[in-house]
Amino acid sequence: MKKENENYLDLDFTDIKNPFEVDRRDFIKLVGGGIFILFSVGDTLGYIQQEQQRRNALPTDFNAFLRIDENGKVTCFTGKIEMGQGVITSLAQMLADELDVKFESVQMLMGDTDLCPWDMGTFGSMTTRFFGPPLRNAAAEARNVLLEIASEHIKVPVEKLNAEDGTIFEIGNKKNKITYAELAKGKKIERHMKDKPKLKSVSDFKVMNKSLTRELFSLLYFL
Repeated sequence: MKKENENYLDLDFTDIKNPFEVDRRDFIKLVGGGIFILFSVGDTLGYIQQEQQRRNALPTDFNAFLRIDENGKVTCFTGKIEMGQGVITSLAQMLADELDVKFESVQMLMGDTDLCPWDMGTFGSMTTRFFGPPLRNAAAEARNVLLEIASEHIKVPVEKLNAEDGTIFEIGNKKNKITYAELAKGKKIERHMKDKPKLKSVSDFKVMNKSLTRELFSLLYFL
């Protein structure tokens, strides 16, 4: 060390040995044999985005987003969760409008990693902007597939059918009808469309253009 009368800022501590310093051989002796994996925390969001691309983003099968039960209830599957932002209501509105069912008939099943499509999670205001359109597409395709199946059941061309509140009926003869529940029977709908249907315009909204209060949460459930 330098002389005691020198400024303490000029002191040299290089000759002081670190009592906690352990060289490589001592470290191996201390922890024993085996395999050691060292890692660092990098760009977590970047990894998630790469993982999403690897998994091909959201499913193309509309059954991954919804199921029509035998009792007429419609279950909406989403990896998103409700954190007070109101998506438990807004997503149900989207599904109800495009599928042509009552809002009250929609049940939300949220955040179940076994049953819901993987969609990166709930963050960054991405639920409505990124999950909303695929959900609407799924509901629109399901509606049109159900119209095709109904046409075969009640012997009426698709262009002469309409759907409302989970029921498909002949235009001008509402007695000739069949429900979604009767067609789906709580099972996966195997038929799909080659050409994806157009989504409804704002002027056709019946549910999405309504402001619903939080009391309606009691009509839904999530896991």
